[in-house]
Amino acid sequence: YRLDEGSPQETETKRRIVADMVRTVLQAEMKVESGYVKLRGIKNSSRLSEMSFDFSLAPKPHEPDGRNTIHRVLHQEWKDAPKGSDEYIFLERLRSWQTKIPAGFMTGSIDLLFEQNGKYYILDWKSNSLTRRQDGFNRKGLLAEMASHAYFLQYLIYTVAAHRYLEQCLGAEYDYDKHFGGILYVFLRGVNQNGDKTNQDGIFYAKPQKHLIEKLTDALTNSTPGGC
Repeated sequence: YRLDEGSPQETETKRRIVADMVRTVLQAEMKVESGYVKLRGIKNSSRLSEMSFDFSLAPKPHEPDGRNTIHRVLHQEWKDAPKGSDEYIFLERLRSWQTKIPAGFMTGSIDLLFEQNGKYYILDWKSNSLTRRQDGFNRKGLLAEMASHAYFLQYLIYTVAAHRYLEQCLGAEYDYDKHFGGILYVFLRGVNQNGDKTNQDGIFYAKPQKHLIEKLTDALTNSTPGGC
C-alpha cells in the first residue's frame, strides 16, 4: 500500500494518518435502528470477515436476466416513495442501470458480518474520496454516492445472502425484524473524528423492509437453505 515509500518523515506521517483512521472508525458510535453500535470490542466469535456467499439464481422465462427481475421488484416496492427519499433517488438511478445478472450462480463476499446485542449487521468498507472535503461525507453526499455507484443494489444482494445465511444458522427462531440490524457503509475517509455521536459523517445506514428482502429472495434464488 506504499505506506513505507518516501522519506522517514513522510512514512511516519502516512502511518499516523492510517492509524488515526483505524482508531476513529473502531471508536465511532454508529447510529442504527435500535440505538448505536461500536466496532471496538467485538469478539472474534461475533464476527465474520470477508464472508463469502454463493446462491443459485432462479431463471425466469419472461425475465431472461437479473436486471429485469430486480427492476420489477424494486419498482413494485418503491413506486410510491416520496420525492427526495432514499428509495426515490435509488429508483431514479435504477432507470439507467444496464448491468445484467445472468442465471446461474452468484458469488460474492461481504466485508464484515457482525453481531451486537442480539442483532446482526452487514458492514462494507469504502475508501471513496467523494469531494475530498469533510462536508462531502454528510448524509446528502453519501446518498448521492450510494446512488451514483448503485451501492444500494449491492447491499440488497448482500442482505439477501445474509438473510438466507441467518435462516440456516438460527433455524426456526430466526426472524428478520428481530435479528437483522441493518447495513452500514463506512466511508473511511469521512468518519467523524471528534467523538460526537450525533455527527454521522461517513456512515450510511439502512435497513430494508422485510417484505422487500423476502420478495428479492424469492425472485433471485431457487436453492433451499442447507446447514450453517
